[in-house]
Amino acid sequence: MLSDFRLKVFETVAAKKNFTKAAKELGISQPAVSQNISELEQQIGDTLFVRGLNQVELTVKGALLLDYAHKILHLYESLNSELVPSSSPSVSLLKIGACPLAAKFILPPVIERFKDIFPRIEVVLLERENFEMESLLSQKAIDLSVSDKLFPGFESEPFIDISLSGGAKNIQVLYFAYSHSSGQNEEIRKFIMTSKTCI
Repeated sequence: MLSDFRLKVFETVAAKKNFTKAAKELGISQPAVSQNISELEQQIGDTLFVRGLNQVELTVKGALLLDYAHKILHLYESLNSELVPSSSPSVSLLKIGACPLAAKFILPPVIERFKDIFPRIEVVLLERENFEMESLLSQKAIDLSVSDKLFPGFESEPFIDISLSGGAKNIQVLYFAYSHSSGQNEEIRKFIMTSKTCI
């Protein structure tokens, strides 16, 4: 399996905010975690974390690296999925609700790319208005929504800024929204990362 272990260590430390907790999560020693982070910092020529008493916080360069690390590690995951197909015959189902703009123009090529990378995850795309998607998320009838509205009570994150060519101001922002209890968290994570690396 292809990967970049130092980036994985870095990503885990950023998530856990603690070297010891990251070591436990990764199944390695705390000195090994420190060594991997130290090597990254030497390569970059700057610190990635501000060390506190019980936790660490990302520096400005650390936050920038984390954004790229997520994308790079997802690309490794996608590459491994294409090179070494899963032997499992099971197929997962990911149900996505999307506003008309996203459903017609933005998501179709993303879904095609996602299916190429993860052929064992079936995607169902439903074109819906905002008020319908919030209700469908609540009922767990969809796993993920893409719309121009933030839904309170759900995990949300920006997807894409839409602007006119040459325009200084975005005309619309689309967001992902999902529930941690959807049962498809791994599929949701893979779809979000694929979307952000293909757009």
